Amino acid sequence: MKFIHTLSLIRFCEKDEVEAFKANYDKKAFFYDGDNDKKFWVLQLYKHFGLRIEIKPVPKKVKQWELNKTHYPFMMIIYITPAKLVNPGVNLGGLTDKVEIEKACKELETLVKVIEEKSDVNILSDTFLWRVDLTKDLLTPSDLYSQEIIKALKKSIKKYGYHLYNPRVHDDYVVHWHLEDSMMFKNENQHIGAKVYNKKRGLILDKCKDEVEQIGECGLLRFEISLLYKRLKDDYGAEEDMSCERLAEILLAVTNDATRVFDTYFSQVFFPGAMVSKEVMRALIKSEFPRKEKRLKKMLSYSDFVTGNRVKKEAKVLSDTQVAERRKHFSEINISPVSVCKECPYIPSVADLIEDRVDTELLEFAEDKTYYYMSFQYWHQENLLT
Repeated sequence: MKFIHTLSLIRFCEKDEVEAFKANYDKKAFFYDGDNDKKFWVLQLYKHFGLRIEIKPVPKKVKQWELNKTHYPFMMIIYITPAKLVNPGVNLGGLTDKVEIEKACKELETLVKVIEEKSDVNILSDTFLWRVDLTKDLLTPSDLYSQEIIKALKKSIKKYGYHLYNPRVHDDYVVHWHLEDSMMFKNENQHIGAKVYNKKRGLILDKCKDEVEQIGECGLLRFEISLLYKRLKDDYGAEEDMSCERLAEILLAVTNDATRVFDTYFSQVFFPGAMVSKEVMRALIKSEFPRKEKRLKKMLSYSDFVTGNRVKKEAKVLSDTQVAERRKHFSEINISPVSVCKECPYIPSVADLIEDRVDTELLEFAEDKTYYYMSFQYWHQENLLT
């Protein structure tokens, strides 16, 4: 199941509106956070119902002129979790059809009126739809598998224009996460950001006992694509002064477009094919290209390099043509050149992970070449989240 997890709207505001919020909410509901360099105010009174508001001085990196706004000193960021508007406090799952989305936007409209009555500020007036996060949750055989998938994806980006960046600089970064718990990449020209993170660890940190017990011994990964302002404007007609009715239309359009979005901006970013252990990779290459020892050595050597088992200077030996040749060989047998640990001998391709598919033939081949039967049993079952 693919669903919209979070969205955010931005409106620029004058100092008097900020003061109106301060005057009408007490310090527990509307409080100051941050230091002198990153100060902001937070309204968390309605967080349980899927609405959180931050107000901060406009940072230099936000180009107001692109939004026909050039003089406002403050910006209001309105974070909305649609599923919580319908089911307050929910930690997993999302809205996927027209009825649910329209209901969520109706609840949002009600909440906006409550805030306006309290503060004399209509928070949706003159807003821009700044970001929509399209999400896919995936159960994995274990936390080890979750970490190995994240580790492999960090080495698997092959599409021009996309690059990794440090999760620690991201606004959504959770300081208690380990580095192995997340990876983030973006394409600024496409106005796309994306991340993969260990959702189970997030649930544990947030003390969501029931959800953690539901997952059991499995791991839980979250794949997420952030469609940013210009992408939303160009592809879905997101315009200024967003109403709840128009917001519902855009969210439904993005939801209906989820398969294309994940394929274009996620699956195609990484090496195609399943990820297998070095042992399985060697056996498969020998099986598919018998009596071609030179090709075997070339492919394994290239795998060592992209997986990080060799120093980077060795890449200078290979021309673009040679790299393309090796990638083609891996594509021909439907595996990625990035190898994974022997405890996780088979991981479906990124496209298959997102679409809840398994390459049965390759799965059975890998199963025959290794002894980690518990993980294979998992991939044989239909126990992915749908």
